[in-house]
Amino acid sequence: MAVRIQALRQDLKTFQMRDDEGVQEYVSRLITITNHIKGLGHKLKEPEVVSKVLQSLAPKFDWVAVAIEESKEISKLSLDDLCGTLQAHEVRVNRSVMKTSEKALVARGESSSTGQLKPSGFTVSSGEGRGRGRSHLRGRGRSNRGQGRGYESNR
Repeated sequence: MAVRIQALRQDLKTFQMRDDEGVQEYVSRLITITNHIKGLGHKLKEPEVVSKVLQSLAPKFDWVAVAIEESKEISKLSLDDLCGTLQAHEVRVNRSVMKTSEKALVARGESSSTGQLKPSGFTVSSGEGRGRGRSHLRGRGRSNRGQGRGYESNR
């Protein structure tokens, strides 16, 4: 039994949040380990678990962990409160990431739908208003239909 407790304590010591893992999944894994340790009769205090959570978060939570450590007394912070704060942050980050990716997809879809990039504020309709290029009715082409040089002399 002492060996099992040591193994679980080692698991807790090396416990880390994976980069692709959500807060809920991470905390569930941590609670499973702490419940096994408590089930074997070893006492584990909540501030110890809260500290472990803050130390083992993925790098994307670094600044949030620092803010929590600075603004709250870790010794009085419950695991539930910490999880709620981290989940609220995760929702916010995911929402801003979704907005950014949606904007990128919209911009990419607009530029690839015509095959070329269009400056904003300009609209191009088919066949009209294309500027000073040649058309079948106007311009300086050499055909008999236009008004270019030599039109009168060819008659």
